[in-house]
Amino acid sequence: MKPQPLVIYGGGPFAAMLAGYLMRDKRYEPVACTVDAGYLSQAREFGLPLISIDDIAVQHPPGEVQMILAVGYANMRARQAMYQKAVSLGYTLANYIHETVLITHDVEYGDNNIVFPGTVIEPRVKISNNNIIWSNVTVCHDTVIGNHNFLAANTTIGGHCVVEDGCFLGFSSTVKDHVRLAPETLLGANSLLLEDSQANGKYLGSPAKLTGRHNDQGIVID
Repeated sequence: MKPQPLVIYGGGPFAAMLAGYLMRDKRYEPVACTVDAGYLSQAREFGLPLISIDDIAVQHPPGEVQMILAVGYANMRARQAMYQKAVSLGYTLANYIHETVLITHDVEYGDNNIVFPGTVIEPRVKISNNNIIWSNVTVCHDTVIGNHNFLAANTTIGGHCVVEDGCFLGFSSTVKDHVRLAPETLLGANSLLLEDSQANGKYLGSPAKLTGRHNDQGIVID
């Protein structure tokens, strides 16, 4: 099978790590890295041509390559805006599901989902667009994950849960079954969420309690 030509949108540490995976994966052929014009001087090139997002469609038109957004969790609303920009340029956004991920045939997912090694995704899970699911995460059966979420390593989400848009789940966090995470919920590392969250809420502890809000700027991780 011929590898899929791919443009990596992003120039920071997360993009560097993802590029390493993609370059070793025979399913993909990274051909260029692109960033917003103001970040050209700061971007890492990963051994690939570095092209401004304003010029990328000229050198690598949407009909010839796919794109993958490789931006981490530092500013969750910025990730969403960049995803929407890539879509507006007409690109098909690729999923990257590492070959070691255990995923059943009936899992449904959209585009630009990045799933790292050792993750388990159980039957009848639905995953929308632009999610990062880090290593050794478990997403239990019948759970629905929305758009633009970040699940850190070793997160566990119980069955029949709903994770709405723009949520951040920290290292080794746990969500009990039948719990709904409202948009832009932040669940801290090692926290245990036993009940539905409130939108824009920060939850810490075991059991997790509401400790703050981030309505204005969204989730920003220093």
